[in-house]
Amino acid sequence: MTISYNRGEETERLPEMACPCCQRKALVRYQDRADVDSRQVVIAICRHCTALVNATELWSDTSSDRVIEVQRAGSEGFYASEGETAESVRLKLDPYFGMMQFALGHLPADFPRDAFADIGAGTGYQAAAAATMFESAHAVEVNTRTITGLLPLFPRTDNLRVHTSLDQLPPDLDLVMMMHVLEHLPNIPEMLLAVVNKIRPGGALLFQIPMFNPKYVFKTHYTFLAEPSCRFLCQMAGLGDVRIWYDYLEFLTVLARKPNHGAMSCNA
Repeated sequence: MTISYNRGEETERLPEMACPCCQRKALVRYQDRADVDSRQVVIAICRHCTALVNATELWSDTSSDRVIEVQRAGSEGFYASEGETAESVRLKLDPYFGMMQFALGHLPADFPRDAFADIGAGTGYQAAAAATMFESAHAVEVNTRTITGLLPLFPRTDNLRVHTSLDQLPPDLDLVMMMHVLEHLPNIPEMLLAVVNKIRPGGALLFQIPMFNPKYVFKTHYTFLAEPSCRFLCQMAGLGDVRIWYDYLEFLTVLARKPNHGAMSCNA
C-alpha cells in the first residue's frame, strides 16, 4: 500500500496562523488524518496552550472569510428538527434538566437563580430546561428556526427569550452555558470575554467541548481543547474556581466563577 501525504497550503501557512485558543502564532504540524468525511486534513498543535487545531478548515474558512457562512450552514443541518410533539420534547428535555442539576449541584446552595443564558443554544432545549429553574432564561443562536418551531412545545415560555446576538442579553446573568460552541470559533478569547462581561460578579460559566477524537474531526470543528488550554482560557477571561470533568463520550466539561471583585484581563 502506498500512502501519500499532501501537506497543502495550510501547512506552509502555519507560522502565520493564530491559534483559536490563545491567539498566539505558535502552531506546528501535529498529524495528517482523515476527517469523518474522508477528507485529508492537517492537525496542528499550539506550542503555547496545547490546543489541537484543524489547520485545513481554519485556513480555508478564515482566508476566504467564510466562517459565519460555514458555521450557519452546519448548524442548520445538525439542529434540524421536525415532527416533534409535546411528549417527544418532554422526553428529550430530561438530559438537559440533568445538566442544570449538575451545574447547580456544584454551585453554592444559595446561588441566585435570576437570569440564565445558553450561548449557541441550538435547539433551545437547555434554555427551556433552565426556564423552569430561573426567573428568566435566554437563548442565543444565529439560526433560530428550530428554536422558534419548538418554543410552543416547551414547558414554560413566558420567561424564555430567543436572541441572535450577545448584545441583546441583559448584563447581569447568573449562569451561562456554552455547550459545544468554543470548538467552532476561530477566535475563542474574543467570544469568551464578551460572554463573561455579561455575567454578574460571583456568577458562573459552564462550557463543554469535545476532546480530540477521530469521530469529532469534521468541517465545523476548528479547535480541540485540552485541560491546560481550558485553564488558560479561564485565566485569560478572569475566571476562577475552575473545575474540570471528563466523561465517557470524551467531552470536557468546565465550570468556573467570575470573581466578586477585580477587573478582567485579556492578556495572554
